[in-house]
Amino acid sequence: MTPLLDRCSLHRRFFLRSAIASVAGGVSLRTDSAAAQSDTSVLEEAGLIRQGDVWLLPAERKARDQLAGLPQLRDSIQVLQRDLDDRIKQNRQAYETSKPVREALEQSLSRLASNDSKRRPLEQQLAAERAKAAPPEKLGGVSNVRSMIARLSQQRIDLTLQLLSLRQVIPDLIQTYSGLAKIREVRAAIKQLGRGSRLGPLRPLDSELRKLSEFDSVVLTSNVPVWLQSGHVRFTAIVDERHPLTLTWKEYPGHGLVLTTSTAQALDVRPIAGRAKESLTFAKERKVAAQRTSIPSLRLGRWVLPDLPAWILAPEGEDLGSQLDSSALDNYVARCEPAALRLTLQSRE
Repeated sequence: MTPLLDRCSLHRRFFLRSAIASVAGGVSLRTDSAAAQSDTSVLEEAGLIRQGDVWLLPAERKARDQLAGLPQLRDSIQVLQRDLDDRIKQNRQAYETSKPVREALEQSLSRLASNDSKRRPLEQQLAAERAKAAPPEKLGGVSNVRSMIARLSQQRIDLTLQLLSLRQVIPDLIQTYSGLAKIREVRAAIKQLGRGSRLGPLRPLDSELRKLSEFDSVVLTSNVPVWLQSGHVRFTAIVDERHPLTLTWKEYPGHGLVLTTSTAQALDVRPIAGRAKESLTFAKERKVAAQRTSIPSLRLGRWVLPDLPAWILAPEGEDLGSQLDSSALDNYVARCEPAALRLTLQSRE
C-alpha cells in the first residue's frame, strides 16, 4: 500500500526551504526556522488539516466517517437477514400446509379430459393454492424476495469492503502520525500555535482497530446469500479484496472460474502471455474460445482463495456470464442450498 506520507520527502522539503531562505535573506537558519514555526503552512505542507486544536490527516477524517457508519450498516444487514429468515420459514410452512390441497386438485385434474368444463374452476383453485407459497428451492426467484436478497448481498459487500479498507488505512495512519511526530519542524510549528494545539489522531486509533472485530460476525461468515435469476443461482464475491463480482454458481464441476470479456476488462485482468486459446464446452455442446489467466484472490464471506486460476471467454461468450463451480475450490467443500438461500463453504483442513 502507498504510504500516507513520505517522511523522507517531507524532511527534504523542510531542509531545502530553510537553507534557500537563509542564503537569499542573509539571515540565520535558526531565524528562518523560528519564522516557519509560526506559519501553519508548515503543517499544511505536511498534509495536515485543522479540526479544533488538533491537526489531522484527511484520511483520518474519512476513516472516522466510515467508522461512524458501520453500526447502522450492520444493523440494517441483521434486520434484512432476520426478515429473510422469517420469509423462508413462513413460505416453507405455507407450502407444506397447502400441499394436500394442491395434490388433491392435481389428481382431480389428471382424471379430466382437456376439454372438460370442470377443468377451469379446478385450475383456478390450483393456481390460487400455488400462489400462496413458492417451492422452497424456488423462493429465491420470487421478485420481492430476490430484491431483498440483492439488497442484503450488496450491504454485506459494502460492510466487508469497509472493514478491509479500514484494516489497511488505520495502521497506515498510526505509522504516519508516528513519523510526523518525529519531524522537528512539525513539532515546532504545533508548539508555536499555543496551548492545546496538538498533532492527531483525534482519538486513539488502536482502540478503533480493535472495535472492527465487532462487525466481523455479520459478514465474515462461512456462507454467502444466493438468489435465482432466469433459473440460475447467483451470488456476489469480492476480487482482490476490492472489487465486487456477481457470479453464476454451477452445481457440477466444469471450468472453475470463468470471466466474461467485459468482466476481465473491468477487473483489469489480462490473459497469460504466450498461452494459446482453448475451446471450452458449455450446455448444449456450445463451444467458446477462452484464454487462461488468474486473479489475486476471490473472497466468499470469511474465505479467501488466493491466486485463483481463471478463464477469460471470447466476446461471443458474453451471454454466458461469469461463472464459478466447485472445481475452483480445491481446499473447500461447497454446498449450494437454494431453499436456504445460501452457498456454504467448509474448509477441508
